[in-house]
Amino acid sequence: MTSPTADSLTLISAVRLRPGTEYQHRTLHELGVDQARALGGLVRAELVPARAGSQPETVAMLTFATRADLDRWLSSSARREVLEQMNALVENARTTTVVGGFAGWFADESSAPRKWKQAVTVIAALIPISTGVTLVREALAPGLPFMLAIAITAALNVSTLTWVVMPPLTRALKPWLER
Repeated sequence: MTSPTADSLTLISAVRLRPGTEYQHRTLHELGVDQARALGGLVRAELVPARAGSQPETVAMLTFATRADLDRWLSSSARREVLEQMNALVENARTTTVVGGFAGWFADESSAPRKWKQAVTVIAALIPISTGVTLVREALAPGLPFMLAIAITAALNVSTLTWVVMPPLTRALKPWLER
């Protein structure tokens, strides 16, 4: 597989599995990844298993090189067949989200700010957010295993940046970003 580009899009699906179906789900996920790869345009795939007490849903992320590649996968019979088989393994409805670039924080590639300005903006937002999230997480759950602490902190950082911080920050910095 290759690295994602500025045009790439990531399909994120989350689902709560019935107890004892994790292996079957992983096997079906891998089958789906193989089929998406065969259709072309898949650049990365990851499956993040549920964690008792912190992340009740299993999350699948598939990154495609272009919108056309993603659309081809979304409309494929191979995807429908895998999802139909997965339906017997799940407790709730699947949530699906598509994100691109810096999770849609900046305009599309044709009108996006220069990469260095995007990086400066993200770093300026990320440092105070990640510091605050880490301090709160440490105060509330100081003894978490390292990888679980990293996963929780990353999820909170990205969520806070995506839905709380970046929309008003990019509006405020718009004149500078567009120069």
